[in-house]
Amino acid sequence: MTIWDLFLLSLRFWVVTAAGIALTAVAVLLVGQQPGLFSGQVNVILLQPSQFPGNAIAETTDSLISTTGVVAQLVGGQGGTSRTVSDQVTLVGEGIQHGYSVRQPNSGGQWEYRFETPVLDVQSAGTTLDDSRAEMSAALTRISDVLDKLESDAAVDPALRIRIQLSPNEPVYTYAHGSRLRAYAGTVLTGVLVTFAGVLVAESLTDRRARRRRAAVLTVGTRPSGAPLLS
Repeated sequence: MTIWDLFLLSLRFWVVTAAGIALTAVAVLLVGQQPGLFSGQVNVILLQPSQFPGNAIAETTDSLISTTGVVAQLVGGQGGTSRTVSDQVTLVGEGIQHGYSVRQPNSGGQWEYRFETPVLDVQSAGTTLDDSRAEMSAALTRISDVLDKLESDAAVDPALRIRIQLSPNEPVYTYAHGSRLRAYAGTVLTGVLVTFAGVLVAESLTDRRARRRRAAVLTVGTRPSGAPLLS
C-alpha cells in the first residue's frame, strides 16, 4: 500500500481522520504547556576526622568509602536505589519531577561497580526553584542525620566524627527544558501514525462486514427452491 492509497483511505474514512487530527491537536497543545524542571546538584565529600584512631568507620580510606556507600544506600531518595547505564544520567533525566537522589559515583561501569571516593552525588528536582531547593535541603539534612546515627551506634566520640564538605560550596541549580520543536515533531508524527492505523482498522472492519454480506447473499442465492430458511 502506497502513501497515496493511505491518503485516499483517509478521505474515505473522513470521520476517523478528523478524530485523529483533533486528538493530535489536543496532544500538541498539552505538550506545549508542559513546564520545565529545576535541577539541583552538589557533591558531598566525607572527610576523615582530624584526630584518629578512634573512629572505626573512618580509620582508613577504604572504610570511609564503605561508610559513604552505606549512607548512600540508607538515604537513597527517589532515584538513589536505581542504577542507570551511566552516572551522567541526571535525576531529571530519569523522569523524576519532584524529589532527590543520593548516590555514590561508580568508577566502574554498568556491569562492574567500583567505588573509589568518599563522595556522594546529591541531586534534586522540582517544578519550581523553591521546590528543588527544598528537596536538596531535605537530602542534605538526611545525610547528616544518617551519618550521625551510624557514628552514634558505633559509639564514636563527637570530636572524632566524620566531617562533611560540599563541592561546590553551594548547590548549583539549573532549569531543564526539552526541545519544544522535537516534542512537537514527535507528537505530530505519533498522531499521524495512530490516525493511519485507525483508518486501516476501519477499512478492515468495513471489508469484513462487506464479505459477510456477500457470503450471506450467495448462501441465499444457492438455497434449493422451497428449502426452509435456517434460523
